[in-house]
Amino acid sequence: MPTPVNVIFIFAAALAAALLGVWHARRRAARRRGTGPLRSLVILRPCPEEWSADAIRGALTRLGTVPNTIDEREDPRTGASFVRVELVDGRRLLFIGVGSAYVADPAAIAAYAGNARVRAALSTHTAWSSIDLLGGCSD
Repeated sequence: MPTPVNVIFIFAAALAAALLGVWHARRRAARRRGTGPLRSLVILRPCPEEWSADAIRGALTRLGTVPNTIDEREDPRTGASFVRVELVDGRRLLFIGVGSAYVADPAAIAAYAGNARVRAALSTHTAWSSIDLLGGCSD
């Protein structure tokens, strides 16, 4: 006859296995939907720089990556430029260029930076760009 400690251990192991199974199932489903994790690289710039579909296509080709589709848009209200790229393997990239500060008060945020180079970049930038990998990437 199992002891109470054994019953608790068996229950805990079964619960852990069930939770792990749910986590794996959700992760697989998110990858299929392309809603997996977002990876983003933000570049603070001293002046605006727009992304162009031709420049991105050329850069990706030089890297040996073949873009399947490239869609270029601009937000007329903010002037932000967007280039959405879908690669042959299904991964999606989003390039964003914005001609305004990344945060409302850059100097106030810069005061919290411990590194002098980070502080300078935060306090003097007037534009930013980002490259986002949307879903379908491994952890």
